[in-house]
Amino acid sequence: RAPSSGLSSVSFRSMEIPPSFLTSIAHPAALAKPRPGVLYWGKRKGDDPMTYEAFRGSGLDLSAVGFMPGGEAYFCTPVGVAILGRAGVDGIHFCTAPETGDMILAVSPANGAEDCIHPVARDFPDFLCLLLACGDTAALEQSWMWSEAQFAAFLRENPPTPEGETALAALRARGVTPMEEPYRYLHALQAGFDPGVLRYSREYRELQQETEELPWR
Repeated sequence: RAPSSGLSSVSFRSMEIPPSFLTSIAHPAALAKPRPGVLYWGKRKGDDPMTYEAFRGSGLDLSAVGFMPGGEAYFCTPVGVAILGRAGVDGIHFCTAPETGDMILAVSPANGAEDCIHPVARDFPDFLCLLLACGDTAALEQSWMWSEAQFAAFLRENPPTPEGETALAALRARGVTPMEEPYRYLHALQAGFDPGVLRYSREYRELQQETEELPWR
């Protein structure tokens, strides 16, 4: 028998499985980045995903589905992010942060101190697949607070406009395919996200502290 590594383990038939391995396969935050075309609780079809750089050079206009160029930092925008685009309403913008790699974060200044930042995709290719599945970034940005039934109702009650359909058709023409099971994808991603890994401005940290000290909390 080999010397003990110091990890306790549980037996499963003839194999010994360390608890850390069981945790890693059970928790979405610990999953390794998937191979192209496959993702936990959802799939994007095809092996040639559209990167952000490719998107910028494509001439595609997604403003009718809530993603337009530009965007500015707000009080709650993490420090050091790269802003990829904006929704065009309520200061909502989408970015990546050094601490979370390719993950796309939605920053929603109107949400209040505690609920400003939520992940909406593991990377930009998945973001486009989710956008195609949901019809507008509004569904991605608000998904964190909905049940699956509420999410489905929002999609049903808010179909894309004719302009939005044109924008989505242009995505399909470039080989982008809808994400399967978008709600489960989003909630698996959000369940494993720790906003504490991000860096924030002093103004935002002070606002968070003031919110925590409110007497009715």
